[in-house]
Amino acid sequence: MTKILPFTKDKLDEVLSIKVCKREIEELKALGRTDINQVIKESLEACGYSWYLKDEKGVRAVGGVCLDANYPETMGIIWLLVDERAFKDHLFTLNSVTYELLDICFNRLELECLYNIVSPTLNKESVKWLEFIGFELSGEPKIGLDNKSEFRTFTMYREDYICAHQ
Repeated sequence: MTKILPFTKDKLDEVLSIKVCKREIEELKALGRTDINQVIKESLEACGYSWYLKDEKGVRAVGGVCLDANYPETMGIIWLLVDERAFKDHLFTLNSVTYELLDICFNRLELECLYNIVSPTLNKESVKWLEFIGFELSGEPKIGLDNKSEFRTFTMYREDYICAHQ
């Protein structure tokens, strides 16, 4: 049975059991991040809202929203790490929990903008997912620390979310 569970500190070891997919690992490496467990720990510690998806195979996805350190009252960073088959096996569930998270961010927290930075060349699946749930490309491309991977910012603004969900 598939469950979406809120992350709590006592579940850290369970969440760290996720086998993050290769495209996510390569994307993080291009940003200079090689210790995936450390990335997950830091992301969870910085999160205002975080959750994980678990089924009979174990932890399949972990994600959340962190407030932007420079603009904590108005901006958040949405993130998601998945295993190789999470989008194929649980796309509807991942979309549902994301829409709930968007509602919290835009209606309860009244954030003005959510964003994520993704490499379209390394992580096409995440780009497709972000676009499907309503994020749009913004800004100019940036090159990763590997000096070759292009990264793009995907944003969603509160006013666009509210217009689409009235």
